[in-house]
Amino acid sequence: MPIATASRAGEGTVTRVVSEMRTASVREIDLTAEVKWGDGRGGSIEASFSGLSHDDQVEAGLRVGLLGEGVPKQVSHDFESMIETSDPLAPLADLMLTPAAEEAVGALLISERLLRPGKASHIDRFALGPPHLGQRQIELVYTEPGNHEPGTRRIEGVRRAQ
Repeated sequence: MPIATASRAGEGTVTRVVSEMRTASVREIDLTAEVKWGDGRGGSIEASFSGLSHDDQVEAGLRVGLLGEGVPKQVSHDFESMIETSDPLAPLADLMLTPAAEEAVGALLISERLLRPGKASHIDRFALGPPHLGQRQIELVYTEPGNHEPGTRRIEGVRRAQ
């Protein structure tokens, strides 16, 4: 099963489950898993196109999904589908969480999007502000995967509140 924390992600295999009834309506479940953490390196089929490196494509896709920005102008219509532009925070709209809980769950969703497939080596900062007038401030700082001299990427701006 996929396992993500705010700073890393990997594939886990559950090795033990302990279930204990605390009250008639509360059950405590303790899961133990062996996890193979991702090494922060991208896959071997990553390619540049339209003058964008793979890391540029990841950032561009996040900007489209998180902030509603357009795909970079140099990307032709034929290549737009090669950039993952979905909103990694879209599942938050259905969860009915407090803003603080949304930020915590959002960090896990961002980890799942970037760390598990090796699109980043780690996430340095993620902040999701409270809704205000239908908008939310967002900041994401992450480090590129380690298959070259890694750089730091920053995405910050305003997104529509869900």
